[in-house]
Amino acid sequence: MSYQYEPVTLVSAHQALANLIDGGGAGRIKIYDSAGMLLATFVLGTPCGTVDPATGRLTLAPAAPELNAPAAGVAHHAELLSGDGTKLLTMSVQAGTGPVPGALVVSVVNIVAGGTVELVSATFG
Repeated sequence: MSYQYEPVTLVSAHQALANLIDGGGAGRIKIYDSAGMLLATFVLGTPCGTVDPATGRLTLAPAAPELNAPAAGVAHHAELLSGDGTKLLTMSVQAGTGPVPGALVVSVVNIVAGGTVELVSATFG
């Protein structure tokens, strides 16, 4: 039998995640290639985002795009870090124009050194 969380559960869980992200300052999302090379970093706003009280969905909000990618490569995965640098989760990365469940959506996955990368969507739930 499968299961489905009720919104009240998701609201509590995702608010707790948001509180962890904000612990110690602004959280970050770092994007890496398959070899572990850092390609882009997004600093999140403070607070890091909002939890929808009706659905429990957490939507993260970056303070700004990555304007000067430190290296070139193909985005493979992203790490969500709290403000104190604790890794909270790892997720897949894909290019797109809107939210995709379970993935961090960015403007491009073929990242050019010195180029701009925009965070399109980072939602949970």
